[in-house]
Amino acid sequence: MYEKDKLEWCKDYAKQMRDIELRKYDEICAYILEFLEHYTKLTAEEIAKQKESTKTRGKSDLTQREKILLLEKTDDLMFSLWGNV
Repeated sequence: MYEKDKLEWCKDYAKQMRDIELRKYDEICAYILEFLEHYTKLTAEEIAKQKESTKTRGKSDLTQREKILLLEKTDDLMFSLWGNV
């Protein structure tokens, strides 16, 4: 209580951690968006399975995924990205 030096240190430390976390999110998102085509293309096996499926996707490109879900987890951070493509 009333230890202003420790309080300031904690606030600064929490800000540093938030800045690191935001930087990591920015780097991960930039990488994913840069190579988005890699994540959205279906493999040859998936394309064949899609063609056999009774569920039709209309006139859309059958080589593309409808959505992506990426999840990466480390000891100190879990990051997930989901999106319609």
